[in-house]
Amino acid sequence: MEEKERAYVEKAKELPAGYMAYCVYFPSGFDQDFEKNLINTLAKWGENYGSNLFVATWDIGDPSYIQISKDINLDKLPCLVLTDENKPNVNSFLIKISDIRIINNIDLLKQILPNLLQLIFIKDNNEAIKKYLREKNKAMINEIVKNVMKHLNIKFKLSLSLGLFSINVESS
Repeated sequence: MEEKERAYVEKAKELPAGYMAYCVYFPSGFDQDFEKNLINTLAKWGENYGSNLFVATWDIGDPSYIQISKDINLDKLPCLVLTDENKPNVNSFLIKISDIRIINNIDLLKQILPNLLQLIFIKDNNEAIKKYLREKNKAMINEIVKNVMKHLNIKFKLSLSLGLFSINVESS
């Protein structure tokens, strides 16, 4: 079995197949200092997770940005997206973080992101969330997310979506 390189790509226009999860950062386009620090941190994160996680920043200057933006219903920049598909679209399972207070706080992201990945990596969590998203069962989705994140004493907000249904989740 051929081993994949540990992956981070800057200015991606597509995502390669074969990874368990994908983390894609859609920058604001203003090259703010916090974004440069975030991109460096995400690159290290992708290297550490190896073939389990593909990390990329999307090239918002490329025409592919318009299509992916429509495909995942991206309504705010900057935005950090976690998914289990290399061709995310409106029917994909997506975890979106667009709260600027979270995105520009790298120490907070270092605590949140590995835990959010458990919603993708642990198949029981992944399948349960997808099932409850299809059923529009907000209470059960909140319970699963809060259970995965329970040991973190931090406040955050994110969006989970599958198909056209989306739910905002806030930590307590």
